[in-house]
Amino acid sequence: MPRLHRIRNPFVRQLLDPVPGLEFYPLVHRYRYKGEWLPYSVTQVIDHDLKPFLRAQFEKTKDGPDGWKARGDAIHKVFANHLQGKGSIHDDRWSPWIDTLLAEPLLQDITPLAVEQPLVNTIKRVGGTPDAIFVKGDDIYIADLKTVPKKERVSGRKEALPQLGAYLEFASSCYPGVYVTKLVTIIAGPGKCKVRFSELEQATDAWQDAWGRFSVLQPDF
Repeated sequence: MPRLHRIRNPFVRQLLDPVPGLEFYPLVHRYRYKGEWLPYSVTQVIDHDLKPFLRAQFEKTKDGPDGWKARGDAIHKVFANHLQGKGSIHDDRWSPWIDTLLAEPLLQDITPLAVEQPLVNTIKRVGGTPDAIFVKGDDIYIADLKTVPKKERVSGRKEALPQLGAYLEFASSCYPGVYVTKLVTIIAGPGKCKVRFSELEQATDAWQDAWGRFSVLQPDF
């Protein structure tokens, strides 16, 4: 059954301007910058050396009403709309994830700066989109949201280190006046939500390592 999520605490919004000339095409998961396609995305860089067994498992569990894509799309949509002060209609089956996620203490009394806003590294020619950049207290956070199918898997889900490192690098380039101080992976499961904080240096190193392993395999253009 569809369910309407109503906003309880609308936020004051001071959203950052989109990066001029940068476009994201979700159907093909590609970025276009100033009229030219970027050759790489953060996801492509990080997943390029995924083991065949894991890649097969991801593909096997991706599609269908119970697949991770349907779950992730639905919960990310509600999360993004919530941060922007919008209501959302979602299937009631996802309420155990959504209700717990939106009750997470970290997400209370925050000011969003960017919500699913594409970013770019023009030197590496890579595009990427953090789920959220927001202010809480004296800190500026970059957040990446992950969902898991079962409550028991929440605690075992690792932080998104290389992704957060990429977004930190891109944000500092696209918005030099915005000084990110916190990186967080938000893990949402049915009836349980957990936040994992990452050190900025550790995330940066993880991204640079992923980029190094990826870039050595790419042809020179």
